[in-house]
Amino acid sequence: MRLHLSVLPGFLALFLASPALSLVANPPPAQAGAGAVSVGFSHVCTLGEDGAASCRGANASGQLGDGGSADRAEPAPVSGGLTFQSISVGHGHACGVTADGAVHCWGRNGYGELGDGSTTNRTEPVRVAGDMAFEAVAAGTNHTCALTGDGEAYCWGLNSSAQLGVAAGSPSGTPVRVETDTRFESITAGVDHTCALAGNGRATCWGSNDFVELGDSTRALGSAQPGEVDGPRYDVLSAGSNRTCGVTGGGDAYCWGNNNYGVLGDGTEERRGGPTEVAGGHDFSSISSGGVHTCALTDDGEAYCWGLNTFGQLGDGSTTNRLEPVEVTGGHTFESISAGNYGTCAITAAGEVYCWGRVTGMGGYEEGEGMDTEPTLVGGEPSSGETGSAGTPDAGPDAADRGREWAALATSLGALSAQTPPRTVQPGAPGEETRVLEPGELDGTELPPHTEADLRFMRGMIPHHAQALDMVDLLRERTSNPRLHRLALRIEISQKDEIAMMQRWLHDRGEETHGAMAQHGHGGMMDELMPGMLSPEQMAQLAEARDADFDRLFLGFMIDHHEGALVMVEELFASPGAGQGSAIYHFASDVEADQEMEIRRMRALLEGGS
Repeated sequence: MRLHLSVLPGFLALFLASPALSLVANPPPAQAGAGAVSVGFSHVCTLGEDGAASCRGANASGQLGDGGSADRAEPAPVSGGLTFQSISVGHGHACGVTADGAVHCWGRNGYGELGDGSTTNRTEPVRVAGDMAFEAVAAGTNHTCALTGDGEAYCWGLNSSAQLGVAAGSPSGTPVRVETDTRFESITAGVDHTCALAGNGRATCWGSNDFVELGDSTRALGSAQPGEVDGPRYDVLSAGSNRTCGVTGGGDAYCWGNNNYGVLGDGTEERRGGPTEVAGGHDFSSISSGGVHTCALTDDGEAYCWGLNTFGQLGDGSTTNRLEPVEVTGGHTFESISAGNYGTCAITAAGEVYCWGRVTGMGGYEEGEGMDTEPTLVGGEPSSGETGSAGTPDAGPDAADRGREWAALATSLGALSAQTPPRTVQPGAPGEETRVLEPGELDGTELPPHTEADLRFMRGMIPHHAQALDMVDLLRERTSNPRLHRLALRIEISQKDEIAMMQRWLHDRGEETHGAMAQHGHGGMMDELMPGMLSPEQMAQLAEARDADFDRLFLGFMIDHHEGALVMVEELFASPGAGQGSAIYHFASDVEADQEMEIRRMRALLEGGS
């Protein structure tokens, strides 16, 4: 019997984006069974047989849904006592559908991706506004989509590339209907494009098309209007970062869009404007598009992966990139698989969760910590087979039990009860009792310690971002290139929000920004240009250019500007003790991923002569 998955991606992977996997307890067509595992940007969740969810990993935005913001090395149950029919993990948020069709979301909400009408992060599930009944949900990078019982699609969150199915523009904090007469059976959300499967197996996509991820080269500028992809009919569809993949009823896998590092699996690194068959002749039953790698399962549960392998995310025991599918080592058979941005996780029929690569953040990257090139049992050791092998420790029955407990949460709550959020106790005045502070009650004096390098990074990144906004302002009247206007909208939305976050970070610590927003055009703080920032002469040169000359100059300068931000992140993490606080660590990691993604977009525009 074949097991079909609906892989629902989320935000930004290393260099690009991270996926998310829709997990369902009572599976409709083309979706996964209970007990599946889903990898997001830097956190992992599972759905138990009873519909309860648990998560582990990074938690700065509340994306674990456990009521706090402390990172978790071990799985913790999602708060609220809800049980879900399906759950989808995005970049920094997650959403689930309950038995009555209510969608609840938690985690990061900077663009309204939780759908509750606000932009406030939530550490526990909140219901999506509108009291609508849905049957499936897909959490993308900074947007979310869902399907009603009659196959209508609704989306909310960031809309910089028309990924909500309406004209590109401001984000929406509540669901908006995708205008189409087509009725869908499954939906998948990428970084800034969305795809869905109709009942006839036809793939339909909308949003950004910078890398032909919509599967239609005639829609070069992308589209808010859903368009059908020519080619085969699919049982499974997975939108990744700037690409899309699907599996037909006959088990053939096809991918299209961006092909860096061979992520399409056709043996090349050539971009594909339409469905191109994955090499190897394997009979796949499911597929999951990660950041810059892809993984799939055969009918027999064998796992294959291809693409970037810097962190061992292909699971073949190496860090060598692969242009075609390679088998994951260990001899395991899996029932579901999810490719994240840095790593991959899969689950066996017994409920054992195995992961490889880097699945819960980038801490200790220089030392190689947290990276496995072959499947490792959650709570156990790397395994080269179900019974272990010479030179590789056997995971043992205790580790296997821990994996089963995660998948079947009904029997694991006792084991997880000790994993409550850390408590902060405030001593009382003489004669008064002590008090346990609630999350968010800490004042600036109780914040995690920071270093001078942390301060230098935050103070310097504000004028750095602000100059990018000045460059965007110049663009508006100097080019008619719609791709550049869309790129400018992305930069404007993200960097305005990040500037506000950095200012709050400094203010909470009693630090001044030294007028960085006002001074950046004159050398920035302390009259020192941050790496990649334009000199006054370069800004004047840009202001004087027009049309195609402006386009080339803007892209070249902005690439240099983004690369300077990467240098700043590198210097931060290279400074002893810096970048360790949860907020600054995750912000710097996001900057690194975002800037890398935009650099690739801009280089593609330059190479294409746009």
